[in-house]
Amino acid sequence: NNKDMLVIKDVEVQLASGRKKWLPEKFRLIAVYSPKKNKYFYFLTNIRCLCPTVIAEIYKRRWEIEVFFR
Repeated sequence: NNKDMLVIKDVEVQLASGRKKWLPEKFRLIAVYSPKKNKYFYFLTNIRCLCPTVIAEIYKRRWEIEVFFR
């Protein structure tokens, strides 16, 4: 449920590999806060066409599937 999380940050970032060696692709960093769990969650993605709450929900559901199959 999108009401269970608040988007704190949605920014474009560039990562470095080693000293001053920037990767050519830029990524999207999304930070959300879950009042229900009292935790912050951070998602790094290259998906730009979806809103941050949808991306957070996709990752949340994927994590639930991963935990189920353990």
